[in-house]
Amino acid sequence: MIACGDLTVLPFLRKRKRSVANGLAPSLSLHVLQHMPCAVFVVDLRTDHYGVVFTNEAFAKSMGVASPRDLLGRSVDSFFHRQQPDGKTNHDVSPEFVGGMQERGWHKATVNFTRHDGSAFEVDVHAVVTTHDGVPYAVAFVDDSDRVEQEAEKKREMTRLAAQFEASVGQVVEAVKTSSSQLAGLASTLSSASQHASHRSDATADAAEEARRNITTMSSATEELGSAIQEILRQVDGSSSFARNAVDEAARTLTLVDRLKAAATRIGDMVSMIAKIASQTNLLALNATIEAARAGEAGRGFAVVAAEVKALASETDKATAEITAQIALIQDVTQSTAEAIEQTTKQIREIAGMSTTATEAVMQQDAATGEITANMSQVASHAGKVSAGISDVAATVREVDAVASRVLGLASEMSFHSESLSAEATSFIETVKAA
Repeated sequence: MIACGDLTVLPFLRKRKRSVANGLAPSLSLHVLQHMPCAVFVVDLRTDHYGVVFTNEAFAKSMGVASPRDLLGRSVDSFFHRQQPDGKTNHDVSPEFVGGMQERGWHKATVNFTRHDGSAFEVDVHAVVTTHDGVPYAVAFVDDSDRVEQEAEKKREMTRLAAQFEASVGQVVEAVKTSSSQLAGLASTLSSASQHASHRSDATADAAEEARRNITTMSSATEELGSAIQEILRQVDGSSSFARNAVDEAARTLTLVDRLKAAATRIGDMVSMIAKIASQTNLLALNATIEAARAGEAGRGFAVVAAEVKALASETDKATAEITAQIALIQDVTQSTAEAIEQTTKQIREIAGMSTTATEAVMQQDAATGEITANMSQVASHAGKVSAGISDVAATVREVDAVASRVLGLASEMSFHSESLSAEATSFIETVKAA
């Protein structure tokens, strides 16, 4: 068996001299042939069976053998499968192969070779004749037609996949562009709306805070009004107390006048004084009535009148003590005095009733003022909460505006990256198509 790559069986590679054409040493030339991806075999044309003197690893692999040395020494006729293209047999193509090289110095054909397992495979054979040291050799380059077709089909499939990928990426890029554009539009709209809402909420918060301050001021004023009403109530209650005391005092005075009736006739010289006192009493009572009716500083005016009445009653008491013996003489006068005192008592009772009515009205006003004060306090509290809530809303709106700005930036980045993706995809597709 001839060893694969044995320089002694390849005289045209045996000498260690460089080729003028390419400057390669024979051993390097053999190495290049041995490791070429294209299948190569060399036939010695001197022998009758045209024995194979060299094959490379690519051809050995195509033939289905473990090593190139497994093919050395075989006749080239043994490579041809019995079934050949166009209905020919191995007996037809083998002479054509040899004859073509002998006549033209080259041969090109599509034939079926036989693998080690007996299966046929179609190849394109390109053989040329070269002579070295007077020895003719056929150097044949073999392309596996199935492999060529597979590579062509692979290229077509890659082209189809590239087109499909281009369409898919184009759709994705377009969708990303559209989405980023829509997202940018929405973010811009959201930013504008949030800015508008922020301005409105700030203005509303200012108004709410102003309303809260006004309500607080009103609440303080209402509390002061309540305090004033309490003071009025106290004064009216004091006036009522004075009126009751005056009624009691008038009752005691009336008792004394009754005692004077028995001696009225005996105190004639005192009648004028008693009448004067009665007249003054009437005048003071009238003044007290007028003062009470005015209801200005209700208790103070009435208190002065009541004091005068009390003083006159005291003088009357002293006078009755002095004219006890004369009481019979002044019965008529004391009768008039008694009637006047009764009238005064009636008027004082009316004043007391008016004071009571005023007290009730003031108490109702005080209750209403208390309710107003409580409501004002509650409204002020709610206004404060509303102001705080609106401030929170304003802060949230500002956060939304910041988020919208970030979304707008991200949309711009998405648009930029989609353009980059489109460029990268185009470059990748061009590379695939060129492969």
